[in-house]
Amino acid sequence: STSEATLLSPRQHRFECNPMSTGVILLADILPGLIVKATAPFFQHRIAYSIRIAVCILFSTASLLIVGLTKPVWINLIGVACASIGSGFGEVTFLSLTALYDKNVVSTFSSGTGGAGIFGALSYAGLTEIGITPKHTVLIMLIVPVIQTISYWGLLTRHPSNVRSANQEDVQPLMEGTITPTFTFTEKMKVVK
Repeated sequence: STSEATLLSPRQHRFECNPMSTGVILLADILPGLIVKATAPFFQHRIAYSIRIAVCILFSTASLLIVGLTKPVWINLIGVACASIGSGFGEVTFLSLTALYDKNVVSTFSSGTGGAGIFGALSYAGLTEIGITPKHTVLIMLIVPVIQTISYWGLLTRHPSNVRSANQEDVQPLMEGTITPTFTFTEKMKVVK
């Protein structure tokens, strides 16, 4: 656009890389989520699903607000890290929630996560292509946490035949041997690998 062209020097193009390495952005996007996915099995079972979902929604909202409302690149990296944490924690939360539903929910979950990436990228590309600024496009995406909130607390219902009792007497061991429903740290490490 004309306004973008005036901000760039004659030798710059709007698709040139910035001085911040793309690798730094990728690390901010991947590393926090990877850490969450590796450590969540040690603590998430102590947190109620509604609190887990609220945490995911808060991190998602924070990421969009930080990236949409701030200019400094280092603060935007915090926003990217928030998105990674929310996504990583959301993935392990929703995947574990599938145990309360019938067998078709896992294939639906995997299709949904794949589709979400494509939908998010196409939405951003489409909105910016029709002339909406990247800042406003990111802020429009705040509709996603709103939809998550409505979906979980308003639309989602538990499948009654799969809801387990609080004491979970029917828990099956994950591996043969000494693993019991109450895992020791050593047993958890065996499961992690």
